[in-house]
This record gives sequence, C-alpha cells and structure tokens, in this order.
Amino acid sequence: MRDIPVLDCRGLLCPMPILQTRLKINAMKKNDELLILADDPTFSAEFARFSYLADIALLSKREDEGFQEYHVKLIK
Repeated sequence: MRDIPVLDCRGLLCPMPILQTRLKINAMKKNDELLILADDPTFSAEFARFSYLADIALLSKREDEGFQEYHVKLIK
C-alpha cells in the first residue's frame, strides 16, 4: 500500500481549512492523491463548492460526529 499525504486541518476554523487545502493542491501534480482531515462544521459545505472549482475528484468521504475525512485526487 502506498503512502498518501495527509493534510491535517483539525482545530482550524473557516476559512483556514479551505485555504490550507488550496495551498496543498497547488503543490500537487496530476493524479496525486491527498487525505484531508477537518473538524470545522462548515468545512463539508465549503469543500463541496471548492472541489467543483479545483479540479479534484472525491475518492472517498467519511464523516463522524464533528470529524470529516476526504480522500481526493487531482484531475487537472
């Protein structure tokens, strides 16, 4: 199994998780994957809009009480 980089945004409040995600994605290459961890309650809605504009594919999503995990892939 290959290692997937992790962006840990837990403890950050809007807009910081999206900004951190954007910075990380800007440094990625096509087909690179990323695991994003967040606990901001607004992140899920913000991320849905952001992923549409950022050319990333959602490979998997897991949500528990107050915790979100997104596995994404850059498609541009």
